[in-house]
Amino acid sequence: MHIIPDSEIDGYKNSGFYQFKNIFKASEVILPDNFLSEADGHYIISSTNTSETFSKLKTHFKYIEAAGGLVFNDKNELLTIYRLEKYDLPKGKKETYEDIPTTAIREVEEECGVSNLKIIYQLPSTYHIYYLKNKYVLKQTYWFKMEAPNQPLTPQTEEKITEAKWMAPEQLDIFKANTYPTLLEILAYENL
Repeated sequence: MHIIPDSEIDGYKNSGFYQFKNIFKASEVILPDNFLSEADGHYIISSTNTSETFSKLKTHFKYIEAAGGLVFNDKNELLTIYRLEKYDLPKGKKETYEDIPTTAIREVEEECGVSNLKIIYQLPSTYHIYYLKNKYVLKQTYWFKMEAPNQPLTPQTEEKITEAKWMAPEQLDIFKANTYPTLLEILAYENL
């Protein structure tokens, strides 16, 4: 889902990636049931005020913030995890007392047993909608490009992580073939 300014709508109508039927004006969207019932899940909401539209959108969901990392070692290998039969990147929910960068570092450390992390810069956020305990949840994940020295890893098994490993660039096709669409966006942003 993308929320874009009205001035950009024409560029999306002919992009080939989105079907025209899935482009809405902010005032036309009825959430969450009708919005989430479509199978393809690609939506664009155009708005005169994208911040206000996002704030209104959040009221239809339980809103959760999370943070994680696109972490590389000194061999240019990517830190990956394997959880619930999918490749993933380390991330987790923000604690109330934390700022977002602190959450990202803590979660990567906990999920992979990695240390000496250094944030390089912030990447775009991703959004994920799911149904939990009779309620729709909107999770915003803040991503950071990070560096860490090459080191042994320990998967956090209590979070159902069965493997934490460094993946060489030539192995990323394996990751991409069995991961989540939002993570493909993060990899594409970094030209991976």
